[in-house]
Amino acid sequence: MIPERALVLFDRSGLPRSSPSPSLTIDDIHAQVSLDMTFFWAMAFIAAKRIARSDTDSAFDLLRMMRGARDRIQLHRSGTPVPAWGTIPTPHDPLPPTDPPGQLGYLRELIADLSTLQPTTNAVGGLVTPAAVAAINAFVQRISRQLQT
Repeated sequence: MIPERALVLFDRSGLPRSSPSPSLTIDDIHAQVSLDMTFFWAMAFIAAKRIARSDTDSAFDLLRMMRGARDRIQLHRSGTPVPAWGTIPTPHDPLPPTDPPGQLGYLRELIADLSTLQPTTNAVGGLVTPAAVAAINAFVQRISRQLQT
């Protein structure tokens, strides 16, 4: 099926257009926010490890995925429809830095953003507890001190 917002230049086979996306229920939105939050906090720990090991390529990719999770959470919270999977987004944010100190600062900004949105996913059945968030923050602080020395 052709996605509803796709611009078709040539239609030689007569594929049908997909129907508009059904609106999500509040439970579906909570489940998606919980999934993105869990993903974000799990990747925050891994990204911090990669930054500490100066594996900047892996950290770069993780930071981009984490930013995507943050952006989806913000869209759900604001009530804006989230683009369909596979949609190529319009670039709106600069790419993450490629040096360990810059990546660590970027990671800290992402963590600050998520902490204001929803620090844990416990409220909607997620897996991230306040203790886990505190441990991730402590780990990032330790790496920050190590990079400064």
